[in-house]
Amino acid sequence: MKTVMIRLGNFFFRYRNQVFPAIILALFILALPPTEMWGSRTANLIKAATAIAVVLVGLALRMVVVGYAYIQRGGLNKRVYAKDLVTEGMFGVCRNPLYVGNMLVYTGIFLLHGDPLVIAIGVGLFAFMYQCIVYAEEVFLQQKFGDAYRAYCRDVPRWALRLENFRRSIDGMAFNFKRVIAFDRLSSSVGHPRNGNGSVRHRREP
Repeated sequence: MKTVMIRLGNFFFRYRNQVFPAIILALFILALPPTEMWGSRTANLIKAATAIAVVLVGLALRMVVVGYAYIQRGGLNKRVYAKDLVTEGMFGVCRNPLYVGNMLVYTGIFLLHGDPLVIAIGVGLFAFMYQCIVYAEEVFLQQKFGDAYRAYCRDVPRWALRLENFRRSIDGMAFNFKRVIAFDRLSSSVGHPRNGNGSVRHRREP
């Protein structure tokens, strides 16, 4: 099963700019948003507020990640690639903080839609695709960085945020707000942003 997921991960990594928006569009077309949740306008407002809050948390996490560590759009020729092993900043808290941020954004989008089936399928499908991508990245990183990467995996969770590591991880670093603006401007101009296994770091644009 994991071997299949790794192959799918390489596919999703390469074609995520096309696949991810297509899935969202298909789900939104197949099931129109309900006009009211449980027949209550108040419940609908609570649902919308919750969805927006989840999106904002995801965006805030992405800002912190990029502000403390330089991340460019991923891969070499649209394939998983890393020049350096990055363990500082938010990557000392979680191995995939950009993916966590993106999952929160997508979860908020599906919550905002409001259809229970769209929420379940959308969140489940995106979680599966990101897990596949992470598996593919991990294979590359283990092969390239060996014991250093395995030690990093022992210290830092794949998905959970080990917040007690944050202060140590940013020691001596300064938050770069200009880099955050430049990153998000680039992301919006090319489509789906470089999400990522924080350890996948390079200095070359695809």
